[in-house]
Amino acid sequence: EGVRHVPRNESGEPIVPRQFKALHYTLPQYVALFLNLDRPILQDQNLRLGLQLGTDKQQLVNTIGEHLIVDTPLLEIDLTDWRYQYDSMAAQGAFFSSNWHLPEKVRLQRLLEMWEANEIGVLSIDPIVLLDTGAVLTVTGSFLDAASGSTVNGNPIEKHPTQSGVWIVSLSTYGGTGSLTLGQNLVRLLSPSGDVIDSFYVWRTNDPKEYNRASQEQHLVDLFIASREELIPPEDRITVFDLYLEKGLMRRRLSTDPHDIRINDNREKLSLTLLTSNSPPQYREIAEIIADQWKDLGIHVGVMVPERRDEFEERLLNRDYDILLYGQSLLDNLDSYPYWHSSGKQKLTGERADIRLDAYNLSQYSSLEADTLLETIRQTGNDQERTEALAELREVLKVDVPAIFLYAPLYTFAYSRDLQGITLGDLSLHSDRFLTLNNWFLRQERVFLPGKSWWSFGGWLFSLF
Repeated sequence: EGVRHVPRNESGEPIVPRQFKALHYTLPQYVALFLNLDRPILQDQNLRLGLQLGTDKQQLVNTIGEHLIVDTPLLEIDLTDWRYQYDSMAAQGAFFSSNWHLPEKVRLQRLLEMWEANEIGVLSIDPIVLLDTGAVLTVTGSFLDAASGSTVNGNPIEKHPTQSGVWIVSLSTYGGTGSLTLGQNLVRLLSPSGDVIDSFYVWRTNDPKEYNRASQEQHLVDLFIASREELIPPEDRITVFDLYLEKGLMRRRLSTDPHDIRINDNREKLSLTLLTSNSPPQYREIAEIIADQWKDLGIHVGVMVPERRDEFEERLLNRDYDILLYGQSLLDNLDSYPYWHSSGKQKLTGERADIRLDAYNLSQYSSLEADTLLETIRQTGNDQERTEALAELREVLKVDVPAIFLYAPLYTFAYSRDLQGITLGDLSLHSDRFLTLNNWFLRQERVFLPGKSWWSFGGWLFSLF
């Protein structure tokens, strides 16, 4: 008596009744995250690599009770290539290369640019000022750097009343020429001919609390620079991951702070939709685990699990997803042609009649090199040529990252303790576990060899003497 699906407990261990024994087996199957390459956001190879590097497969299989991690569609795990190893810092680097940045990184970069601009030149002003409307900011400098007739924000410089060789100018906060507004200001010192001598960034507020927050932010910038230059002990250094952007200003990150969503130069957020089926039930759990892992990397993932099968299939056929969590089954020859050859892409013309039910290329992946290798693997009768083509295909998919392969499902076959002689070899289908049915038995008896009987016992005994 065999049972295909044995229930599992919360830790993923099979629940097998006492009168049964269990055998574990796998099939040539994998569960993967298919990246829809028709979506412009996922056409960036560095972004796809970052998603792969930021996926902790070990934590995933530990949580759902699976065991067999895979890295390729050939059901392999590669412990040697860094591209398959979970590394959140390497993922951050890949996202940086793809021009998706954390808001803190964008803010810090802007502050560093202003700091560097302020460090060079003749103007020396407090970069953060607390000034009510009506107050003025006094700026001074040397006539050695700016001749008489020069201007600051359009206001002519004047001789300082008490200091020799020093000029002075007052910048208003009322409005009008040269006025300092609330927020960021650029103060420009121009020569009499209108050439820029120097410029300086000044941030103004009239709120004491905001002034304190801005001052703390400036301190963090100074601390970051000292950390970058290794001017302070390692235990005192900070990185961008120690910072948190709140109401436009940075502060120290707390353990309770959420992770912000990455943005690009167009201020677009890195938000992806992940579609999966409600069957098997663990797909929903896997999708939520992936969403949590990627959230820590600054990626928003909206998980979609349609309740009705027809709704899921409609989204699947129309490729209505950024990422699809799904499983695919191979045969014992690991023929991946239907899944990765460009002929398996869905035709999205807007016409319902053009939708193909046999479009199994779930990533909409297209590669001339991969197509050629897949055709060779399917058509060749030469084992060496096929092995070499499989190895080359592995490398092509490793570089292109059309999907993130997660694990191969482990199945449990339960059978009565009375049954004996059950062995499972390499299976392609669930039904293959019955291929050795002719060797199964309930009990065994001793029988005489051909030509032997109880009458043979005496002769055998006599031969011993």
